[in-house]
Amino acid sequence: MPWYQRAKTITILRELIASAADDRLFYDFYDIIDEQRYHILNEFVDRRPDQSQSWNVVPLARVKKIWADAVRYGHVRDIKGMNQISTMIVKNIARLYANTVLMNHTPEDPHEYFEEHGIPKEDEEEAFPDWVEDKEQRQWRISDYAITPLFDDALELLGATSADEQMRIVDRVFNRVHKRSDFAALFIEGGSMGLSELATQEVDHEWPDQSRMARTAQSEHEYPIAGDIVSGLTVTNNIPNTSSISASLDDYRVLHDVRELPFSDFGDARSVFYASDDFAQSHILAEQIRDSRRIDPLIVVIDEDGPYILEGSHRFVALLELEMPTFPALVVEDLSS
Repeated sequence: MPWYQRAKTITILRELIASAADDRLFYDFYDIIDEQRYHILNEFVDRRPDQSQSWNVVPLARVKKIWADAVRYGHVRDIKGMNQISTMIVKNIARLYANTVLMNHTPEDPHEYFEEHGIPKEDEEEAFPDWVEDKEQRQWRISDYAITPLFDDALELLGATSADEQMRIVDRVFNRVHKRSDFAALFIEGGSMGLSELATQEVDHEWPDQSRMARTAQSEHEYPIAGDIVSGLTVTNNIPNTSSISASLDDYRVLHDVRELPFSDFGDARSVFYASDDFAQSHILAEQIRDSRRIDPLIVVIDEDGPYILEGSHRFVALLELEMPTFPALVVEDLSS
């Protein structure tokens, strides 16, 4: 690929990925897109008559088993399986975007990619769109707008440091695509119907520890899933220091998705820390939050005594100073208490 085309591709992709603060993760994801684009065009050149584009999805049975074990034991046990699922999700997000570019549905001109593979203009305009079509869904495997939030998920998966973190992000991907049958079918076996099975699995299964299930149900009811905006602030996809969860807790369960929590469930600023330096740092952070109108989710643990802040104490006090009624947080249940 000529350097100028690579530069333009990178510029367009950066504009689409809001969370591309980590250059290493961004370029890792760019390389995966570039690799998928190369494989797609090679597969198209080598295709047999009447053959459509191949597309692999996550096996539903594997997902259901991993999710069920996580509910039962409080953490992901099949680390290898979770890694494989995460890799496939990232690959399919990249593959979907590569298709969208090659179908000329982005500002990027794809013609040079076809020329590099010796593909005639006629095949680019006629045979390729037919080959990319999902015959069951009767539409192309592309996305003009819904893929953008998935870019942030892909970067988070590339940066995830544990199987539990991978599961949380993949679960968010499934929630995003569940509402659209055409999208869901590109990620998991059975598409939307498969995801509906996954969603009802916990209700239908008789778990041995019903007290844990009751506690989880109560937490999910008390703390609803956060929207993109909480208390007038844009919620980012960056949750700092998730490694603190496994380092601090032995038996736990992470609620899926970021939740919206009321400050009324917590004490005042003095319940978090006492040092004047900490308050000074929180005051500076409050000014930054007021200016940016953005907030990284905190991490909250719920034990037998109630909720407490595991990570994000300075953000907590800063938001108190701004008199926000609620805040976003990843909620973790301490099952050992």
